[in-house]
Amino acid sequence: MIVEAIRCWEAAKKSGLARQPRLYQTLADYRLEILAPAFDSLMTIFEAAMKRPIIVGTDCYPSADESVLIGMLAEPGNAENHVCRSEEELALLVCALRSIRLMIDCTVTVAPDDHRYEN
Repeated sequence: MIVEAIRCWEAAKKSGLARQPRLYQTLADYRLEILAPAFDSLMTIFEAAMKRPIIVGTDCYPSADESVLIGMLAEPGNAENHVCRSEEELALLVCALRSIRLMIDCTVTVAPDDHRYEN
C-alpha cells in the first residue's frame, strides 16, 4: 500500500495532476482514503528534505528512495540518518512520519477475532 501510494503521488506530480484526489482513489482501495492529505504532506516534506524529486522503482522492485521512506515510516527516528541536513528538516520530517503512523494506527481496522490489541 505504501509503495503504491508513493508511486501514485509521484505519477500525479510528474503529470501535473492534483495529487490528493489521486491518492484518495488509491488509498480508498485499502479503506485509508483519509490519509491522502497526510501522505501528500509527507511526500512533499520528504522531497524537500532530499532536495530533489523522489525516484520510484518499477513493478515489485522498490527504489532506494522508496526503501528509505518505508524504513523511516517503520522507525521515524532513523530520518536523521538518511536525508535531513538540518535540525529543522529533521523535526519537520519526523513529525510528518509520526503523524501518518498515528493516523494509520487509528484507521486500520482490527479483525474481531484479533486479540492482540486488548488491554
